[in-house]
Amino acid sequence: MRGKLLWMKDIFCKNSIFDLSFAWRLSTGEALVFAEKFFGGVVPAMHPNIEEFTLLALLTKELRAYNSVLEKGKLRDGIKFILNVSRHGNQYMQGQTPWVLVKGSSEEKTRAGTVVGMSCNIACLIAIMIQPYMPSTSAIMREQMNAPDDVLVLTNEINILLQPGHKIGKPSPLFSKIEQSTVDSLKKQFAGRGKPASASNCDKENRAEGAKNSPNIVVGSGPKSLEEMEAAILKQGNIIRDMKSRGVERSEWMPHVSILKDMKKQFEELKQAIGKNVVTNGKS
Repeated sequence: MRGKLLWMKDIFCKNSIFDLSFAWRLSTGEALVFAEKFFGGVVPAMHPNIEEFTLLALLTKELRAYNSVLEKGKLRDGIKFILNVSRHGNQYMQGQTPWVLVKGSSEEKTRAGTVVGMSCNIACLIAIMIQPYMPSTSAIMREQMNAPDDVLVLTNEINILLQPGHKIGKPSPLFSKIEQSTVDSLKKQFAGRGKPASASNCDKENRAEGAKNSPNIVVGSGPKSLEEMEAAILKQGNIIRDMKSRGVERSEWMPHVSILKDMKKQFEELKQAIGKNVVTNGKS
């Protein structure tokens, strides 16, 4: 179970959160905003042509592949097909430029309605596809679209999930920007001050691994010089700060904190030893 959580965390932190939030803002979030602003908050009528038929063929291919891997229990493999749907939706929205069409002739406004209606349906499709991975986010997306519960059933064919005339909810940003001040505040809040508990076997292995990542510190060896120790302490501190900034769980970065404390202790002992030697040499 832990292994599954780790790969999901890695995938979503590096790729999926960015891609899905980007997809929402462009091909889906903006579609809802357009529907609210220019079409009375309802899904406009759609009159598909070759562009829409081509898009539907591409989406059908991705949907069938997604269903296939999930039926086989390959949850991880399904993520790429969600992102492919997002990519097709982005390309379609950007290529058709409904923000330009809606200001043109009646034919262009009708065309804009088709693009916005298609994009609203792609938004709904994405919301359903991410449900096994991000159920809370999926629920928020469906709430913004006022999507009925029966759309949660996916088949191997692309259907109209939000019919023309469907009243959408209130669109809003799906992912809010986290300001640096908030990050700093959370770092202070969750940095921890207590003495770490005795290390388990797993913690000891992590500490040994962290020590190997600090080139001037070897498990079981003594300090070399003040300059080397200072450099090693700085590097170890940067490792911990980086792990915290990436949202790594406390249980994973605390062993590195223990290593840092040991390094600082060795550093102080080395300073005292050098100081005593200086005093002794000065008296002799």
